[in-house]
Amino acid sequence: MDAHELSHLIRTRHLIVSELMELSEAQLAAVQSGHMNELMQLLSRKQGPLARLAAVSTQLEQAIGDNPEDRGWSSVETRNQVRSQHEATEQELINLMQIENQCEQLLKMSRDRIEEQILRGDGIKKATLSYEKTGQLDGRGGSLDLSSQ
Repeated sequence: MDAHELSHLIRTRHLIVSELMELSEAQLAAVQSGHMNELMQLLSRKQGPLARLAAVSTQLEQAIGDNPEDRGWSSVETRNQVRSQHEATEQELINLMQIENQCEQLLKMSRDRIEEQILRGDGIKKATLSYEKTGQLDGRGGSLDLSSQ
């Protein structure tokens, strides 16, 4: 793969990762605020960039076996700029994965809270049914004789 093609792929990959980072930051905000509809829309919007990232990554994998000296860089400065952009993109991917992990943990915590609330509500419902079956709770608060003798 020549320097021009490699440079283009690395620039394209950087733009895609930047787009994914913006979407992931919005995703984290949606998870933190409990906006599940917004979260679903963001996850849907991420599918296109993720597919493009996979395609570009596959193309870049082909360059791994190439001799870097055979690429024909126009200058050492250009080569260093492309290398810097590649390294920045790698760091952004690490940050992206951290955001994804944070979202996953927050969603698990939310799921566990909801499950706990459902189980608590189910327990209350069972207790109420049990009282109703024994006649101790008739929906009127019971009866109490307040007359004096």
